[in-house]
Amino acid sequence: MEQIDISLLKERCYEFKGGVDKRGPIIYWMSRDQRAKDNWALIYALLSVEQKNSFVIVVFCLLDEFLNANKQHFAFMVQSFIELNNKLKEFNIPFVILKGNPKKEVPIFIERTDASILISDFDPLRVKRAWKNAIVPLIDIPFYEIDSHNIVPVLKVSDKEEYTAYTIRPKIHKLLDKCLIEFPKLRKQSNVDESYFSDIPQDIIRKYEKDFDFYTDFKAGENAGINRMEVWLEEKFRFYTEYRNDTIKKYQSDLSPYLHFGMLSAQRVA
Repeated sequence: MEQIDISLLKERCYEFKGGVDKRGPIIYWMSRDQRAKDNWALIYALLSVEQKNSFVIVVFCLLDEFLNANKQHFAFMVQSFIELNNKLKEFNIPFVILKGNPKKEVPIFIERTDASILISDFDPLRVKRAWKNAIVPLIDIPFYEIDSHNIVPVLKVSDKEEYTAYTIRPKIHKLLDKCLIEFPKLRKQSNVDESYFSDIPQDIIRKYEKDFDFYTDFKAGENAGINRMEVWLEEKFRFYTEYRNDTIKKYQSDLSPYLHFGMLSAQRVA
């Protein structure tokens, strides 16, 4: 890992709980930020590995239903997992899909692997806060949440409820120069237990593959998000202010699905 200012990462970190010191693998429970590159949570996990001489396992907990998501939304996400798994393998990082409710499956996986640290994405959704709060009493290891979704970490912007953009905007702008920095490049981790490597389970692929091409204008995945960003910046951005509300002219960024699923970093776009 390239040298970075660790204090900047700590600004993005929220400690759910402390815990006992163990030497097992570090679990990065991926949810909101579904990408290998430009991901502060993964970077934090890999930096923690260097201190423990251990290795990182990336875990995603897949439910059958989530809020108002339909089968096509799930298919778009699952299709991207194939590319994500291959990208993580390039850095010798296992990707494990758990099936079921995270508040049950994540603690079971932690116990099975004798994990030393749990790291998760920052997410303000009520249901995800409930999952994390339910996990806390079930584990005895440190549990950290890293804000990789926002350019300026939400919990560092203000210590009070803000009612208007007028009051919060200056606080964000004040921190932009500090937070809007280049991501360090990842490098392969070592000492990894090879038994954790696998392909995406075929039963998951079969369940959703009929809908993989439902969104014909949008290909899923990290590479597709980056390519769409580059096309927008190179060919459309100079006309964006004038024509972004004119859907006929098609100067919209079309980045929303990639930002929503975390396949693309908002910080990278900025």
